[in-house]
Amino acid sequence: MPTDFDVSCNTHSNLLLVENPYFQFMFLVKKWLELDAASEKHMIHSTAVISESAKIGKNTDIGANVVIEDDVIIGDNSKIEANCVLKKGVKTGKSVHFFPM
Repeated sequence: MPTDFDVSCNTHSNLLLVENPYFQFMFLVKKWLELDAASEKHMIHSTAVISESAKIGKNTDIGANVVIEDDVIIGDNSKIEANCVLKKGVKTGKSVHFFPM
């Protein structure tokens, strides 16, 4: 945008005048994504069947009709989609995303 841009000529819009629009836009997108991630609620669906000996990591989502058998260990920030079955002794790392076959 030219430095001599006259803001008085446009009275029907909000304007934001910055030196580096691309950088400022990316900065705002990053902040928005951080706020969105912080507000995300992780859940375990009420129809999931999880063994008492299973260990579920923090911030893990477990979908409908999931079965998690004995001695399963699921890392933090993971997602298990509906209808998955994790058999006895399965161990996963962090941020793993399971889909049914």
